[in-house]
Amino acid sequence: MKVLVIEPCYFGLGYLRALKEMSIPCVVATSETQLPDIHGYRHLVDHIVVCDVSNVDEIQLALKAVGQLDSIAAVVSGNQFVTEASAEFAAKHGLRGLSCASASLGVHKDKARRAYQDFGAPSLQFALVNSVPQALIEAERIGYPLIVKPTSAASSKGVSLVHHAAELQAAFAALSEMNFGVFGLQHRAEFLLEEFADGQEFSVELALKDKQLRFAGVTEKWVTAPPYFVELGHVHPARISSAQSEALITAAHQAAAALELETGIFHIELKWGKQGAKIIECNPRPGGDHITTDLVPLATGVNLFKMHLDMLLQKPMVRSSSQTFAAAVGFMVATEVGQLEEIIGWDALMALPYVERCVLEKKPGDAIRPPQNSADRIAYIIVTGEDSEQAASNLQTAMRMVELRSIPLKAQNES
Repeated sequence: MKVLVIEPCYFGLGYLRALKEMSIPCVVATSETQLPDIHGYRHLVDHIVVCDVSNVDEIQLALKAVGQLDSIAAVVSGNQFVTEASAEFAAKHGLRGLSCASASLGVHKDKARRAYQDFGAPSLQFALVNSVPQALIEAERIGYPLIVKPTSAASSKGVSLVHHAAELQAAFAALSEMNFGVFGLQHRAEFLLEEFADGQEFSVELALKDKQLRFAGVTEKWVTAPPYFVELGHVHPARISSAQSEALITAAHQAAAALELETGIFHIELKWGKQGAKIIECNPRPGGDHITTDLVPLATGVNLFKMHLDMLLQKPMVRSSSQTFAAAVGFMVATEVGQLEEIIGWDALMALPYVERCVLEKKPGDAIRPPQNSADRIAYIIVTGEDSEQAASNLQTAMRMVELRSIPLKAQNES
């Protein structure tokens, strides 16, 4: 009995660690020979095959060539972009997992918007557009300000807020220059316009088995000011009332139902404004940004990756005893365009009793800029606290200890 993980990276590494701890053999399908070393997971897996991870027939042939095909008992996607391939593989081999229809709805944001609308979930006005004239007409119907985004990307890439026609045309031109095709996911020329939902942003981490709720937790999100909405931090559980938490969980459950998600771990992003909860997007995968890998288990004692694997393998679910702690992650970013020169105070962070982990994602000499997407973040710090207020306070204390020094772009040009 082995589990196939297709192209693991970021949240997908959580599955590999869980499988290792559960002593369940793991087979990875990856698109490039060097990726297991880039993402540091070679020691966690039993077999690696290199193939086109967007093509189920190619995955099947690669597994068969090394004698691993017949041993696969379950399959999970290691990142959002291979969700459809993972669902197709599961369907072809009679394995539990997302249906192909649910995977498609979850990956393509325009299809999801239609599903929310049809289901009656608390969604937003939207339009799918493929030209500037069409975008301008639909923008007038929806009303400014509005969000412009790609139909199937992640990490806030290409998402922006526009206030008038000139900004919309500029955003459309910028999106047209970007390529969102990753790991074989087909690049689409259409873009999505969405009504702008004001208010505070949250995410709900859901575990469902046969549509029944097995876990739900609300995460508070800190994001940059418009126009890019890059996530700068998360606190779990969110610092909100129980009534607001329940309302967000209810809306998230409606979003999952609209996409016909039945069994798995899901990450639903919402905003809370004057009209209550509004769905931003429902992802058919665990939450990234260290939410599912770190914050949830630190705060609750629940390993959602193990829970999901137990569901897929039809094993009794073992839930750890609940904890009364909280956890938070913060991301350090640049305030101006330049070159990272020095990070002061970093080594002292691990001496703090509440710091779980701190990692540099850029090094001196790297180009930096104010964040436009998650790839622009420089470092992250994960902390714990006895409650959410203390976790948030501990995080702010830790981040104040660190100073980023950079050479501004103007100074580089002058030299």
